[in-house]
Amino acid sequence: MYDEYDEILKECLDAKARLVALFGDLETYMEFMMKKQEQRMRQGVKYADFSPYRKQKQETPDVSTSRDTEELPGE
Repeated sequence: MYDEYDEILKECLDAKARLVALFGDLETYMEFMMKKQEQRMRQGVKYADFSPYRKQKQETPDVSTSRDTEELPGE
């Protein structure tokens, strides 16, 4: 079991080392990828958002919209 995790960790560290060799550091790589994504979005490419934070935020009810849709007594 640990051998499998050790191999995955080694592959991740190797990938990080290759990215650092290409871009100098990971921040430069992230900037490059964000600019590339923004360019593709301007061209009309759609991206799926799988962020658990945004999903959790969408599931919380919005008080202003729920109050507007309720029927008031006497209407």
